[in-house]
Formats: sequence, C-alpha cells, structure tokens
Amino acid sequence: MGNTAGVLPKSIEITSAAVETDKNGLTTQLPAILPFGVSTERPSVSTVLPIKPLAKKFTVDWSKAVIEKIIDTNVYYTTTVNGQPLDISNDKLRVRAGVPSDVYGPISVILRQLKEQGADIDYSIETIDDRLTLKFTNDGHSYTIRSDSNEILTDNQPIGSGTEIVQDPSTVDGELLVSLGTVLGYMGIGIQVDDEALTVNVTYSIN
Repeated sequence: MGNTAGVLPKSIEITSAAVETDKNGLTTQLPAILPFGVSTERPSVSTVLPIKPLAKKFTVDWSKAVIEKIIDTNVYYTTTVNGQPLDISNDKLRVRAGVPSDVYGPISVILRQLKEQGADIDYSIETIDDRLTLKFTNDGHSYTIRSDSNEILTDNQPIGSGTEIVQDPSTVDGELLVSLGTVLGYMGIGIQVDDEALTVNVTYSIN
C-alpha cells in the first residue's frame, strides 16, 4: 500500500487453507483469516532548523527615514467682501482656483459677512437629507443648491433636471463651498476676479 507522510506503512498477511466441500459444493470450513498488522519500520522524518534571529534588538535610524509629505497644489486667492478681508480662520476655507475653471470658496461665510454689513439678501442654508443646502431668491425666482450635487434647481425643479454647475458644491467643516462666480451671479451679487494678482473681491451695494 502507498505511504502517507507521517503515517506508518501497513501490511496485510494472507493465510490460505485448503477448502473442503460437501456433495453440493458448499464449503464446510470457515473463511480464510486475513490478519493485519502495522509495520515496525518507521518512516524517515525530516526536520527543519529554526530560523536564526538576526538580533534581539532593532535600532531605527530616523535620519535615513523617508517621510512623504502631502503637497497642496491649490492656487489660493486673497479675498475681500466689499473691500473687507474675508473673515475666516480655517485655511481649508480659503478661496482657490476652481476645477476646471471659476473660483471655489465658502459661499456660506461670504453671505454671512454680507448680511453683517447690512446686505438685504434672501437666503437660507440648512441640512436637508444629510446635505448642506443653499436656498435663495432673486428676480422673482427661487434657487436651490445642494452639497455634492452638480446642479442649480430653479423654481422647485425636480432633482436631476437643473442647470449644471462647473464644480460640485462640497461641505468642509460645516461650511458650504461652491463655484463662486456661478452662484453669486445667480444671486445678483458682483464678483471681481484677478487671476494674475490672485485676488477676489465680492461686491454688493448696501443702501
């Protein structure tokens, strides 16, 4: 019989005996005995030497460590609201070049600053269906802009049938960022962009 790794080989001893039969041809003896036993020969066992440790103590030379840095490729614009610096303390909210065009920044912060200056702007920003949503009216029409949705809905248009925005609005640390030129244009709020000097000035006439 074939050997299996780690199992002792087996052997079978067959003992034959003459068979006596009666006149009908039937045997008058018990069947042959087939005793079995286990071989006394042990299979060869191979051993693998344990892995030798390189050292009991490891030392890291941090002067040779490679540190990967995340490079900020955004192009930022110095921004003013009616000539006043945009009031932000979070660098993540700085106005930057949009993708693929326009400038991208925190519309919620800009609108609050305009309201504090006395601007008469009809708008609201609230969370609807887990999305930060901007609603405003201008020139007899109502508009809706939702975070992570690349469209402006006019006069209660169903979702999916609005006007496409250049860059999807997003929520950053609780503030809504949008393509400023597009959205402020819909709101009737002026914006001046100087791509050479990297400046943005949001303008709104306050009576």
